[in-house]
Amino acid sequence: ISGTNSVWAHAGIVKNVPMNTDILPVVGCLMGIVQLVVSMLFVIVLMIADGNPPTVHALYLVLHVAAQFLFVMSLCYSLSAIAVFLRDLSQVLPNLLMIAMFLTPIFYNIEMMPGPLRMINEVSPLYIISDGYRTALVDHQLPPFWHLPYLLAVTAVLGYGGLTFFRRMRGHFDSAL
Repeated sequence: ISGTNSVWAHAGIVKNVPMNTDILPVVGCLMGIVQLVVSMLFVIVLMIADGNPPTVHALYLVLHVAAQFLFVMSLCYSLSAIAVFLRDLSQVLPNLLMIAMFLTPIFYNIEMMPGPLRMINEVSPLYIISDGYRTALVDHQLPPFWHLPYLLAVTAVLGYGGLTFFRRMRGHFDSAL
């Protein structure tokens, strides 16, 4: 959410200071990494207290968090440009994310889903991200090999499109802010 609000939340800087506005969504996404690291430390403490400490497979999460950061950043570029013109996006986005999380098998196994919905979720970046955490921390295994390259490919496409859109809309930020 902070990445989406990053441009209009810093309207004074964008309008009055000559700077590269491309960094604003990145800074907004970096703020989420701090929350993720604190949450992960808390989960690891709970796992140790439960007698189920993380194994060497948890080291995979370093790559996984990096891929997740890049994925979120690729979305933030286009969403932050849209949010300059549609301020209500920051109000709607949490609800859309909640719906997406309910449609993603996080607390239940993907085999419990009906066939067509399962096929959609198997290639969904949200499922791949959540499954990476579950597989490494809970199942003590590595996720399927294709997950990380697939997530990075989707991220590259979204990132290129998002950054191109952001840079195209950047010239119109002054009039909307």
